[in-house]
Formats: sequence, C-alpha cells, structure tokens
Amino acid sequence: MTLSLLPAQYGYKALLLIDGSVHPPSKMGVAGYRLITDGYYEAYCDIGYGQGELFYGLCIKSFQNTSSTHLEINGALWALDQVTHYSGALAIVSDCQTLCQLPLRRARLEAGQFCNQHGQLLALSEAYQKLFSYSDRLLEKTGQPLGFIQLKGHSKVSDRNSLQIEFAKLDQAVRKELRLLI
Repeated sequence: MTLSLLPAQYGYKALLLIDGSVHPPSKMGVAGYRLITDGYYEAYCDIGYGQGELFYGLCIKSFQNTSSTHLEINGALWALDQVTHYSGALAIVSDCQTLCQLPLRRARLEAGQFCNQHGQLLALSEAYQKLFSYSDRLLEKTGQPLGFIQLKGHSKVSDRNSLQIEFAKLDQAVRKELRLLI
C-alpha cells in the first residue's frame, strides 16, 4: 500500500505517529515521530534518524528525568511543535492509552481545573492544556479537532495492518536509539 493513502483510511489528511521508550533506572527516554500525509509534505525535523527507506522521515529526541507517561505526552507536544505549519486534518497515532484517551477526559479535566480529587494540580496539567489548545487551533483551521488513534503495542507481525507496520518501524527506531544512549 502507498503510504499517502493511509491517512484517508482513518478520515484524516495526515497521521502523526508518536512513540516513546524509557529506561526507568536512569529516567532517560527517547521519543520519536513520523508524519505520514496524503500528499507531499515534509516535516521539519531538527533531529533526523537513519538512512534508507525503513527510517525515512523519522525524527528522534532524547528526554531526561522522565517516565513513560510524561515521555509520551511531552513527546507528542514536541512532535506537534515540529509540524505546526501543517494545516490539514491531523490525528496522533500512539500506543499510549493516557494520550489517546485525553479527548474523553477533557470535560472532566477542565471542570476540575486540572486538579486531582484533593485539589492538587496534576503533574501533566500544563501539557494537557497545551494539547487541548493545539486541538482547538486545528479545529478552527480545518473544521476538525486533533484526532487520536490508539494502537495495541507490540502485536504479532502476522496480525499487523499497514498502520501498525509503520508504527512498528518507529517503535524499533526509538528503542534502538534508547539503547545507544544508556
């Protein structure tokens, strides 16, 4: 399948694949993204990765003092910052449940002013607000809010569809980069 046809299968002009991997003892993490569009659009990537078709268009960044959830959320913000001038209907593709279920939690988070049940500000409150702000701006530009597609992590190769195959390439690159850093 041609990659440019992939976003339309999910109702978008582009898919922003995002993944992260953390080494818990060192709290070191690596996040990566790849933008797949329905036409020619090259995302600015301040940190590229690899050569050849397998890793074409992957962007990688390391993060310090992080956890899995923090890395996935902050990795998404970093990726969105890198593609801010893309103006089509966009969906984030991730295997992170916390990230992908944010739209379902939005009303409750905003009603509680991004605080927990004890009135303390959530650790990721600022990041959540930035993601919602980005979604609102995209809605104004395209008529469609930022979408989220959750994939199951680490499925069997024989069971993967085209999107899962592309996501697995990103996952592989991110984990390889983390191994090089630790």
